[in-house]
Amino acid sequence: MKNKGMTLVELIIAVAIIGVLASLAYPNYSRYVLENHRKAVQTDMARIQLQLEQNYLAGYQLSGIISSGECMICAGDASRYQISVSASTHSYTILANPKISSGQHLDRCGESSYQQLTLSHNGLSTPDECWR
Repeated sequence: MKNKGMTLVELIIAVAIIGVLASLAYPNYSRYVLENHRKAVQTDMARIQLQLEQNYLAGYQLSGIISSGECMICAGDASRYQISVSASTHSYTILANPKISSGQHLDRCGESSYQQLTLSHNGLSTPDECWR
Protein backbone atom coordinates (compact mmCIF):
# COMPACT_ATOMS: atom_id res chain seq x y z
CA MET A 1 0.00 0.00 0.00
CA LYS A 2 1.41 3.32 -1.07
CA ASN A 3 0.96 6.46 1.07
CA LYS A 4 -0.13 9.55 -0.77
CA GLY A 5 0.38 12.11 2.00
CA MET A 6 3.27 13.96 3.58
CA THR A 7 4.99 12.66 6.66
CA LEU A 8 5.42 14.85 9.72
CA VAL A 9 9.16 15.19 9.01
CA GLU A 10 8.50 16.41 5.46
CA LEU A 11 5.99 18.93 6.79
CA ILE A 12 8.46 20.23 9.41
CA ILE A 13 11.15 20.60 6.73
CA ALA A 14 8.75 22.53 4.47
CA VAL A 15 7.72 24.86 7.31
CA ALA A 16 11.39 25.42 8.24
CA ILE A 17 12.26 26.34 4.65
CA ILE A 18 9.35 28.79 4.50
CA GLY A 19 10.45 30.27 7.84
CA VAL A 20 14.02 30.81 6.63
CA LEU A 21 12.83 32.44 3.40
CA ALA A 22 10.44 34.71 5.31
CA SER A 23 13.14 35.74 7.79
CA LEU A 24 15.35 36.77 4.87
CA ALA A 25 12.61 38.62 3.00
CA TYR A 26 10.96 40.57 5.85
CA PRO A 27 13.82 43.01 6.60
CA ASN A 28 14.09 43.89 2.91
CA TYR A 29 10.35 44.39 2.70
CA SER A 30 10.36 46.65 5.79
CA ARG A 31 13.18 48.75 4.35
CA TYR A 32 11.29 48.98 1.04
CA VAL A 33 8.12 50.21 2.79
CA LEU A 34 10.00 52.90 4.76
CA GLU A 35 11.83 54.07 1.64
CA ASN A 36 8.59 54.33 -0.35
CA HIS A 37 6.93 56.41 2.37
CA ARG A 38 9.98 58.71 2.31
CA LYS A 39 9.69 59.07 -1.47
CA ALA A 40 5.97 59.84 -1.10
CA VAL A 41 6.64 62.65 1.40
CA GLN A 42 9.37 64.01 -0.87
CA THR A 43 6.80 64.14 -3.66
CA ASP A 44 4.44 66.00 -1.33
CA MET A 45 7.23 68.43 -0.42
CA ALA A 46 7.85 69.10 -4.11
CA ARG A 47 4.10 69.63 -4.57
CA ILE A 48 4.14 72.20 -1.75
CA GLN A 49 7.20 73.84 -3.30
CA LEU A 50 5.44 74.19 -6.65
CA GLN A 51 2.40 75.72 -4.96
CA LEU A 52 4.60 78.18 -3.05
CA GLU A 53 6.49 79.13 -6.20
CA GLN A 54 3.20 79.86 -7.95
CA ASN A 55 2.47 82.28 -5.10
CA TYR A 56 5.91 83.95 -5.29
CA LEU A 57 4.60 87.39 -6.24
CA ALA A 58 2.19 87.27 -3.30
CA GLY A 59 5.08 86.53 -0.90
CA TYR A 60 4.90 82.74 -0.64
CA GLN A 61 1.37 82.58 0.77
CA LEU A 62 0.53 79.39 2.67
CA SER A 63 -3.24 79.68 2.33
CA GLY A 64 -4.72 76.54 0.86
CA ILE A 65 -1.54 74.54 1.49
CA ILE A 66 -1.29 74.05 5.26
CA SER A 67 -4.31 74.34 7.55
CA SER A 68 -4.26 73.51 11.28
CA GLY A 69 -0.97 71.69 10.85
CA GLU A 70 -2.32 69.46 8.09
CA CYS A 71 -1.19 69.55 4.48
CA MET A 72 -4.21 70.19 2.27
CA ILE A 73 -2.57 69.26 -1.06
CA CYS A 74 -0.53 66.24 0.03
CA ALA A 75 -1.32 62.74 -1.19
CA GLY A 76 1.04 60.81 1.12
CA ASP A 77 0.24 59.05 4.37
CA ALA A 78 -0.03 61.77 7.04
CA SER A 79 0.59 59.21 9.79
CA ARG A 80 4.22 58.78 8.66
CA TYR A 81 5.54 62.37 8.62
CA GLN A 82 4.68 65.73 10.15
CA ILE A 83 5.03 68.34 7.40
CA SER A 84 5.54 71.98 8.29
CA VAL A 85 6.36 75.08 6.28
CA SER A 86 8.01 78.26 7.44
CA ALA A 87 7.67 81.06 4.91
CA SER A 88 8.54 84.72 4.75
CA THR A 89 8.20 87.26 1.97
CA HIS A 90 11.33 86.09 0.16
CA SER A 91 12.04 82.56 1.35
CA TYR A 92 10.55 79.33 2.63
CA THR A 93 11.63 76.03 4.14
CA ILE A 94 9.57 72.86 3.99
CA LEU A 95 10.24 70.33 6.76
CA ALA A 96 9.12 66.72 7.10
CA ASN A 97 9.76 65.02 10.43
CA PRO A 98 9.31 61.24 10.59
CA LYS A 99 6.82 60.19 13.26
CA ILE A 100 8.00 57.76 15.91
CA SER A 101 4.52 56.28 16.31
CA SER A 102 4.58 54.99 12.73
CA GLY A 103 8.11 53.60 12.90
CA GLN A 104 9.19 55.90 10.07
CA HIS A 105 12.02 57.20 12.25
CA LEU A 106 13.77 53.86 11.59
CA ASP A 107 14.23 54.79 7.92
CA ARG A 108 17.83 55.17 6.81
CA CYS A 109 19.40 56.99 3.88
CA GLY A 110 22.55 55.16 2.92
CA GLU A 111 24.32 54.30 6.14
CA SER A 112 22.82 57.01 8.35
CA SER A 113 19.50 57.84 9.92
CA TYR A 114 17.98 61.32 9.70
CA GLN A 115 15.91 63.59 11.93
CA GLN A 116 14.08 65.51 9.21
CA LEU A 117 13.90 66.14 5.49
CA THR A 118 14.20 69.75 4.34
CA LEU A 119 13.56 71.55 1.08
CA SER A 120 14.16 75.28 0.78
CA HIS A 121 13.45 78.13 -1.63
CA ASN A 122 16.95 77.97 -3.12
CA GLY A 123 16.62 74.28 -3.98
CA LEU A 124 18.74 73.06 -1.08
CA SER A 125 17.51 69.69 0.15
CA THR A 126 18.92 67.82 3.11
CA PRO A 127 20.09 65.25 3.96
CA ASP A 128 21.72 64.75 0.57
CA GLU A 129 21.67 60.95 0.79
CA CYS A 130 17.87 60.93 1.02
CA TRP A 131 17.32 63.08 -2.06
CA ARG A 132 19.44 61.08 -4.53
